[in-house]
Amino acid sequence: NSYVVGDNLGDVERAKNAKMAAGILVKTGHGRRAQRELKNLKMKNKHVVAGIAQATKWILAHKESK
Repeated sequence: NSYVVGDNLGDVERAKNAKMAAGILVKTGHGRRAQRELKNLKMKNKHVVAGIAQATKWILAHKESK
């Protein structure tokens, strides 16, 4: 699975457009402002985490078993 991790709405939208497993918004950088806009994005797999370390933990916890 592939994921996009970023701090703006465009990053999460790229995950949706590329049909990736999930778009993960980090609250650092522009992330707090983008978080308010994220609720309007019609996307099934969008997640918000505090930072890159938490994004890594989320991905590892949700990856599919092979």
